[in-house]
Amino acid sequence: MFTAAEVGAKRPKRPKNCCRSLNPRAAKRPGLFLCHQLSHLIIWPSALLDLHCWSLFLSAKTWLKWAPFRCLFCLIVILNMGGAVSAGEDNDELIDNLKEAQYIRTDLVEQAFRAIDRADYYLEEFKENAYKDLAWKHGNIHLSAPCIYSEVMEALDLQPGLSFLNLGSGTGYLSSMVGLILGPFGVNHGVELHSDVTEYAKQKLDVFIRTSDSFDKFDFCEPSFVTGNCLEIAPDCCQYDRVYCGAGVQKEHEEYMKNLLKVGGILVMPLEEKLTKITRTGPSAWETKKILAVSFAPLVQPCRSESGQPRLVQLRSAPVHSTTGRAQPAGSGPACYPWQHQEGYAPGSYQRRWTEEHTYV
Repeated sequence: MFTAAEVGAKRPKRPKNCCRSLNPRAAKRPGLFLCHQLSHLIIWPSALLDLHCWSLFLSAKTWLKWAPFRCLFCLIVILNMGGAVSAGEDNDELIDNLKEAQYIRTDLVEQAFRAIDRADYYLEEFKENAYKDLAWKHGNIHLSAPCIYSEVMEALDLQPGLSFLNLGSGTGYLSSMVGLILGPFGVNHGVELHSDVTEYAKQKLDVFIRTSDSFDKFDFCEPSFVTGNCLEIAPDCCQYDRVYCGAGVQKEHEEYMKNLLKVGGILVMPLEEKLTKITRTGPSAWETKKILAVSFAPLVQPCRSESGQPRLVQLRSAPVHSTTGRAQPAGSGPACYPWQHQEGYAPGSYQRRWTEEHTYV
């Protein structure tokens, strides 16, 4: 791709307003992108797992062989994957950088990000890249860039007691942060296409509950993960206060996604290359806001079973509640704490899971 000489010898001049056209918040940090992020390309190529295909594209295009054009082109790609803030030495420094760049703007979101170490959701051999503002992918496991998760969390306007559906829940990192805000009367569901990723998310969730110091500081709404295609959710599924989709939504699926929302609910999803916030203001009324330009892999279309019938994803019905108040626990609904009815559990006491012998697990 690049050599150190190419980047160091002729540093391209940043075109006027180029950062602003790509990302309004990025314009507040001039000078950060070219030197810092292009150094990531040279020093840490493994961090940009999805960019190897772009090197082939660059070498094939004559007009991009001039170093300044190549640098600018890769800058655009990096911004779509993240890279809008400088890397941190640890999780707290990463959050500090996200706050400084105004990606994290509220206390609730900041507390959730600080409570869960992003590196805990990486495979051990890739943890050195955890605090860079870049997406990460290994096999089916994927994490979006921290700046993207920040925008999503802020746009969802999360409150205690709401119900949340994460479509493409992946590692469970986002769902766990959301669970810290929803509290004991919320509902926290995730649908993931790949069964190996679902198991990975469950393992990471179990480690967080057993070992994290942050767990005892929050009333946690434990995520419930199921495997399936999010375009095949059973038609009798309940509607949710908040919905996030972590894959690019085709225009023909927009109405399907909207119908997962309650009136007053908020849907955040990548739609037509824009991270989009949709608020359901009435039974047939919607407000739409484009947040920022993004590049997500598209939703995987459903495959029919051998019988020709869809493989419906079954989600447990949520407790009845309003979008402006706390959820009311229902005996037939899902418990955010699956152990909350066991002997020895006291709501609000921040206890970890109990076994029948009442020891921590």
